Amino acid sequence: MEAAMLKQDFGSRLAFHGGIDIQFLLPLESAETVAAETRRIANILCSNGGYILNPSHNIQPDVPTANVLAMYGKELRKL
Repeated sequence: MEAAMLKQDFGSRLAFHGGIDIQFLLPLESAETVAAETRRIANILCSNGGYILNPSHNIQPDVPTANVLAMYGKELRKL
């Protein structure tokens, strides 16, 4: 599901939780890519409130620590 469409259709009535991919993004991509994609999703879903930044499900053991830190990185705290 696309974050922008979900926010447009339901954002005034729902709070969103998750949305950060655990199947491909977190375990397979670089920390820089994780940070960029997390920033993109957060910017969409944070507009006008109603978003809790988290992965789509549990963080699995195959996710590098650097990617977890990139997802919750200090530059994202400014949102």
